[in-house]
Amino acid sequence: MHPTKIQARRANLDDLPGLRDLWRNAKISELSVEKRFTEFQIVEEIGGTIIACAALEISGRQGKIHSWIPPNSEIHKHAEHLLWMRISALAQNHGLVRLWTLETGEFWKSHSFSGPNSTMRRNLPSPFGLDSRDWLFLQLRDDTAETMSVEQHLELFQETQRRVSEKMLSRIRVARLFAGTAATVVLFALVWLAWKMLNHMAIPVPTSKPRSVKSGMQ
Repeated sequence: MHPTKIQARRANLDDLPGLRDLWRNAKISELSVEKRFTEFQIVEEIGGTIIACAALEISGRQGKIHSWIPPNSEIHKHAEHLLWMRISALAQNHGLVRLWTLETGEFWKSHSFSGPNSTMRRNLPSPFGLDSRDWLFLQLRDDTAETMSVEQHLELFQETQRRVSEKMLSRIRVARLFAGTAATVVLFALVWLAWKMLNHMAIPVPTSKPRSVKSGMQ
């Protein structure tokens, strides 16, 4: 089937009948997973038929992938990749540092999962189970790395935008103040110049009296 004919999303209550069918076919106890159906992500055909599912349990900054049910047909092989991309995106959004799973198969090794050593096994969260089964894990990022959720990234972006806006407003205020001061100086200069011109025009210009001409006939 063409990849555009399927989609991945979070499961909801309406998906329970389709999920139960997948769980029964995969011999997964419905009672053990039904109450945790909110952990499930599904891949469905556009018509609504669920063809694959998986669940991601989160404890602190680590996640456990369980109840992985890939498509049972080669024609839907892209669905398994789509399901993995969905789980990966969730892990990234939650800032997880490590993924664990008890699933088996070449799929996990091809996605860099490996068996933990004794030191790494001590990082396994107790809610996932502390037995000695064959766990696989994938390190997503360093444990000491600071991680932020999508909401935290949004808050940081908004704070940065606020600071940029405040800086721009401050610069505008300074520019307006400078412009106002310059305008005032120019105005005073014009007034002073006009005053000087008026004073110059008001100074009387001395006039010479005409000399009397004596005329006579010798």
